[in-house]
Amino acid sequence: MNFEELRVRIFEKLHPLVGSNEAKAIAKRYIDDYLILNRMGRVHDLIDNNKFEKDLLKLSLNYPIQYVTGIEVFMDHVFEVNESVLIPRPETEELVRMIIAETGVRPSKILDLCTGSGCIAISLSLFFKDAFVLATDISSRALETANKNAKILGAKVDFRLEDLLNSNVRSITSPIDIIVSNPPYIPFSESALMDSAVKDYEPKNALFVDDKDPLIFYRSIARLAKSHLGFKGRCYTEVNKSFANNVKDIFYEFGFKNVVVTRDMSGNERFVKAIQE
Repeated sequence: MNFEELRVRIFEKLHPLVGSNEAKAIAKRYIDDYLILNRMGRVHDLIDNNKFEKDLLKLSLNYPIQYVTGIEVFMDHVFEVNESVLIPRPETEELVRMIIAETGVRPSKILDLCTGSGCIAISLSLFFKDAFVLATDISSRALETANKNAKILGAKVDFRLEDLLNSNVRSITSPIDIIVSNPPYIPFSESALMDSAVKDYEPKNALFVDDKDPLIFYRSIARLAKSHLGFKGRCYTEVNKSFANNVKDIFYEFGFKNVVVTRDMSGNERFVKAIQE
């Protein structure tokens, strides 16, 4: 099939399910991703009909397009994604760009907690080429994907299996210049309001937290940051817009005096930064 035939088949299949605009967008994304994969040498010039039919079925079931094609572009780099990792979001790219823009002296040590696909750690490693970058996650499958992404992109990141909620994290030594984390922060009660493509297919342990303690990860992050950041070291976290000020208060409780909440491109309070003094 040529690209026009692909576009028509996808549109005809999805139009009754998701509407005209969304069907067009998915068809365009599918073809664009195929062209990216072709340039990378990961698919042949011709699209396999059997695979396309399987992909079309997944798309009709609201399977995320990123998991269908297996890639997402983040910070101008192509990352492999699958159901073991969250799909990188534009807000998280904002977080990485913020870190880069605010970093005057090049850091020597960076720690990424809950790394998932490795998109944050790898992007920072590729920019700060002389820094030692350590990234942790509780999922061994996620770390397999992150390691693969690092190898493909030529990034030097030390990935380790760690439980952030265990305060005695074994592999972390001080002082650290930058700590960054995009931990699970969506209460389970909010799942009813979410798109099924997210709640049905993306890894639940990377998305959701118990409603009884939705800030559990931030206390661990703040505790670790307070004990491991060097002087003027910075901790950046992505947060649920409903809890930004609560997260800010947690960092204050752990002894930070300089804590800032920043809005994302949509105007939501999305990031909390704490500076060690």
